Amino acid sequence: MTGKQQLVPATADALDPEAFAVGGSFVQRRLRRLRNSRVLRRFASDRVGQLAVVVLVLLTLVAVFHSWLEPYDPLRQDLSNIGAGPSGAHLLGTDHLGRDVLSRLIAGTAVTLWTAVLGTAVGMVGIPLGLLAGYFRGPFDAISSRIADGLLSIPPLLFAFGIIGFLGRGELNAALALGIVSAPRFFRVARTVATSVAEEPYMESSRAAGCSTARLLFGHVIPNASGPLLVLTSQTAGIVVTVQAGLALLGLGPEPPKPSWGGMLSDAFSQFSDEIFPMVPPAFMIVVLILCFFTLGDTIRDAFGRSKKH
Repeated sequence: MTGKQQLVPATADALDPEAFAVGGSFVQRRLRRLRNSRVLRRFASDRVGQLAVVVLVLLTLVAVFHSWLEPYDPLRQDLSNIGAGPSGAHLLGTDHLGRDVLSRLIAGTAVTLWTAVLGTAVGMVGIPLGLLAGYFRGPFDAISSRIADGLLSIPPLLFAFGIIGFLGRGELNAALALGIVSAPRFFRVARTVATSVAEEPYMESSRAAGCSTARLLFGHVIPNASGPLLVLTSQTAGIVVTVQAGLALLGLGPEPPKPSWGGMLSDAFSQFSDEIFPMVPPAFMIVVLILCFFTLGDTIRDAFGRSKKH
């Protein structure tokens, strides 16, 4: 397929007044369309994407049940066993305060995933603003687009520094800062898709047929924007994890002694600068989580992109 990819009506019954009725027939149509979705079939054929989903599910389970999985109290110090290497008692050794590294790694899973999810969710505030700006255009679009452009011109890490400097340190404030940094990107993608869909000929036909604005937004604009926004959501979660680790290395992560992967990496780097192994467990988990988020985003992008060619 060559040339500009043309957007098509998102649903076959988008102009049907009964398509948006609440009832069993509506639910049945949606479930049948979901089962027959070419996107899901493409996603199911991607083994690497499935592996990323499995790893993310396992990490989520670890985060939820971390208190039952930790072999030791992640905050308990054993000053007689500082900096010990891997052993039968401590599979990943101990840190500079004698705390079990494996226990802190398990406990840090919850903190790291919570920050990634919350930061991404806060950033998604830009989605409805972008959809409305791209669909209605006018003064709101002009003003909000200029604000988004200005925020996007600021380096993300520097922007996060400023927000945390205003809000203060802490897990919640770090997540809010990362979400605010991500919001302009969600706004930009949502606005671009909404603008493209709003200019399609079938949208004019739908308006002429008497379709309401809500029906057009939920029947055409949002479904067409779902693919790019899902990709951006997954990639943003990976970026949030990356920036969170960077903030922790600079002492702007969760307050000690609360464990986080970035904080563990910072402690290992500052206390064991002449040793490599203490840095390996948290660094490895950070890399794995980032790769899973970006792999999932690539899989979603390929699934939506290839489905539009058929």
